[in-house]
Amino acid sequence: MLLLPWAGYEYLGQMSRTMMDGVAGAQNVRAQAIISYLQSRPQLFLPLLSPVSGERVFFPQPSSAPVVDAEFGEWSSATGQPQDSGSRASFARVRDTLYVALQFGASDPDSEQSALRLHTRERIYRLLFLSEGAVVAASNDANGFQLQDAVLGSWRSDSETARVEIAFPAGITGGVFGLELVANGQIATWGLSNDNRPLSWVTEQPELMQVLNIFRVEDGKMEIMTTDSWVVASSGQISQRARSRSLWEATAINLLKPGSGNEDQTEGKNFASIQSWNLDSEAPSLVTEVPITVGGLIVGRLRMESSLNQFLEVYSAAMKRFLLISLGLILAVTIVLFAYSSWLSRRVRRLSGWAQSLVDEQGQLNDESPASSASDEIGDLSRAYAELTQRLKKHTDYLQGLAGRLSHEIRTPLTIIGSSLENLEDASTESERLTYTKRAREGLERLRSLLRRMSEVTTLEAGIDNTPRQNFDPDSLVAELVSGYQQGFAEHRLDYQRNAIGPQARVDGSPDLLAQLLDKLIENAVSFSPPGSVISISSGPQKGIWALEVSNPGPLLPDSTDSDIFASMVSLRDSKSDGEPHLGLGLTIVKRIAEFHRAKVTAFNRADVSGVIFRLELPCGPQETTN
Repeated sequence: MLLLPWAGYEYLGQMSRTMMDGVAGAQNVRAQAIISYLQSRPQLFLPLLSPVSGERVFFPQPSSAPVVDAEFGEWSSATGQPQDSGSRASFARVRDTLYVALQFGASDPDSEQSALRLHTRERIYRLLFLSEGAVVAASNDANGFQLQDAVLGSWRSDSETARVEIAFPAGITGGVFGLELVANGQIATWGLSNDNRPLSWVTEQPELMQVLNIFRVEDGKMEIMTTDSWVVASSGQISQRARSRSLWEATAINLLKPGSGNEDQTEGKNFASIQSWNLDSEAPSLVTEVPITVGGLIVGRLRMESSLNQFLEVYSAAMKRFLLISLGLILAVTIVLFAYSSWLSRRVRRLSGWAQSLVDEQGQLNDESPASSASDEIGDLSRAYAELTQRLKKHTDYLQGLAGRLSHEIRTPLTIIGSSLENLEDASTESERLTYTKRAREGLERLRSLLRRMSEVTTLEAGIDNTPRQNFDPDSLVAELVSGYQQGFAEHRLDYQRNAIGPQARVDGSPDLLAQLLDKLIENAVSFSPPGSVISISSGPQKGIWALEVSNPGPLLPDSTDSDIFASMVSLRDSKSDGEPHLGLGLTIVKRIAEFHRAKVTAFNRADVSGVIFRLELPCGPQETTN
C-alpha cells in the first residue's frame, strides 16, 4: 500500500507525457498542413525575398497615421530599432505612405557635423533641416542638385537630442529603403548592406494573413516571420485568464514541467520544427516554429502558439479525479485492513485467553472448546487446539484411570496369594496344603505375566527408534510367520492369501518389528475367536501401498471406542474369560510399530457384522518383478 503514492505519481507523469506528445503531434500535423498550403503558393513570398543580405527595415501598419510634428506622440518606443550610437528609429506604413521617426544625440542637426540621407532604388535623398523646424529633401541627378517635394518632415531639438519625423510615398523607394545618419562623428544606418546599398523593406502582407485566417483556431496565435524575424502576417491571439489558477492546475503545471524540457526538434518529410513549452507564464502555451522553404530556399518561418488552458483544465480534472479515487481507495483499504487486523487480533486474544484458562487452579482441564468454523489459518489453529484438547483430556482421563486399573489388576493376584498363604497356615492335610500352594503359585504367575507385559511395552518404547531399517519383502515374511502360527494355535484354522499377482512389494522397515506386530494381531484374533473358527490373513500391494489384513469372527467393536482401541490400558475383553490379565497393551504395541514404519493401522467391523478386521497400510518402496 505504501507504493500506491509512488505508483500514482509515476502514472500521472506517464499520462502527462502521453497527453503532451498528443498535443505536440497534433500541432505538428497542423503546421505541416499550413506549410504545404503555403509552399503551393510561392508568389506570396516574393515581397519577402532580398537579393542582398543585411538587416532590413520593417514598416508595421498602425490603425491611424502619425502626425508629422516631431513630437512622437503617436509613436511607440517598442517599434523603434536602436543603434549602438544611441540613435533610435521607428517606422510605420499607412496605406501608401511611409513614416520615419528618428531620435539622435545632437543639439543642432543642421550643423556641418550632422547629415541624414534617404536611400532608394533610383536616388539618394539628403534631408535638409530648415530653421523653421521643417525638413525637405534634395537629390543630385542629371539636372543637378534639386529639391524634392515628395519628402516632407519636421524636426525639434533641445540641448541634448534632436527629433526628426518624415513622411514620403512608398512608391519613390522602388521597393528598397535605407537610412543613413551622421551625428557627433558617428554613423548609424538602417536597411543598408555592408557596401551601403539599400535593402528591400518589409511590411505586413495581407495575402499571408488571409492564409493564416483559413487555419485559425480558437485561443491560438499564428505568425509568419521573415528570415530576419519581422512578423509580416499574424492571426489570432492567446487569451489571458480572467481568474487565478486553482491548486489542481498549479499542481498539473508542476507535473508537466519535467516532461516539457526546453526544446524539442521534430523532423518531418518537408520540414523541421522546433517546439517549446511555455508553462511559467500566466498564459501557458506550446510554441512551434517551422521554416518555410520555396524552391529549396528558406524564405521565412511559421510560428504557431497554442494555448494550453483547455489542456490544463482537462489534465487537472483527470489528475484530480485520479488522486481523489486513489485517496479514496487508500482510505478504504486502510479501513478494511484496520478492521481485519482488529478482527484477527480479537480472535487471537480469545484463543490466547482460552489457552491461559485451559487448566484451572485444581489442575482440571477446561471443557470449553475453542474450535471455530472459520476456514482461515486461525480457524485451523483453533480446531487443532480443540483436537489437541480432546486428546489431552482423553489422555488425562486415561492417566487418572490408570491407577485404578493397575490397582484392580494387581489386587486380584495379590488377594489370591494372600488368601492362599493364610489358608495354607491353617491347612491340616497334605491335599489342602497342595491346593493352597497351587493357588498361590497361580496368583504369582498372573502377577509375573502382568509385570512381563508392562516390561515388554517399556522395552519396545526404549529401543524401537534405534532399530535399523532395511528393505525387505513383507509378503514372504507374512507367509512364513503364518505357517508357524498354524502349529502354535491348533484350535483355530489360519487362512493366508496373497492378494496381488505380479510384482512383489518392497518396504523399508524392520522385519522383526513387523513380525512382532503380526504376533500381537494374531494373538488378539485368537483370544476373541471361538475354538475351531477361521482367522483370515491377507497381504499384498495396492495402489502404492502394501496392505495387511487380519480378520477374525467374534465380538464387534463398539462405535464409541473406535478411536481408543489402540490406546494403552484399554481392553474390551472380559477379564474373566481366560483368567489372564489383559491391560490392552498388545494393540498399543501394534500402533507404536506402525508409527515406526510410517504406516496406518485401523480396526473396523466386518461388512456382514460377523467379526472384526484389523488393517495395516505401509508405504511401498521399489518393487521387484518375479517370474
